[in-house]
Amino acid sequence: GAFMVGFATTIKVLMEMGNIGDTISYQLSIILEGLPLHLSAICMSISQSVINFFIPSGSGQALATLPVMLPLGESLGLTRQICILAFQIGDGLTNLINPTLGGLIAMLSMSRVPIDRWIRFIFPIFILLMMFAFVTLTLAVSINYNWIILNVEGILSKLVSFPILGGQSNISILTWIKEYIESYGVQVHLVPNKKEKKASLHCRIGPAVDCGVILSGHMDVVPVKGQDWT
Repeated sequence: GAFMVGFATTIKVLMEMGNIGDTISYQLSIILEGLPLHLSAICMSISQSVINFFIPSGSGQALATLPVMLPLGESLGLTRQICILAFQIGDGLTNLINPTLGGLIAMLSMSRVPIDRWIRFIFPIFILLMMFAFVTLTLAVSINYNWIILNVEGILSKLVSFPILGGQSNISILTWIKEYIESYGVQVHLVPNKKEKKASLHCRIGPAVDCGVILSGHMDVVPVKGQDWT
């Protein structure tokens, strides 16, 4: 993850020093300007899906592509929220079949599931999810999605205030997240480890039925103490 972020930073610096970011946005806008807005948004999402195979890190991909994609979206008449939604679809769903994603390969290895077998199983589901995502993206364009519902700055300020470096407990931050999510009617469960120093957070939206979809994430803060970062 850290390597990919560094790699993406290099791309960003090269684009800034070479003053080529605006040029790329302009040339892409020429290609897409003749398309309907709905199709332009879908094409942006598909391009993010392709890039995800080369930059599988979500943060690295955002750092490398959003400086181009956001101005491109604005020149086409798409809001920033729609551009971010297109990015999230392209970056997120392709992780289900991305052979360059270390986490996916590690989980398949631990489960002793060959990647070709996994792809045969998940690919039809992946296609259905992509179709649903593109319908959602089309709807977002139709309503000119531009709402900011949450106090993003306040939430991020609160999250970064918790001391969870290295081996420190994550109970405090998970407790806050649990209480916040529960205020929206989501069913949440904390699952602590044996020492009750760290925990996982399980959330469920809707009834407890079979054939649901599980979305997983992680939180980690890498300590830099004793490292000569310049």
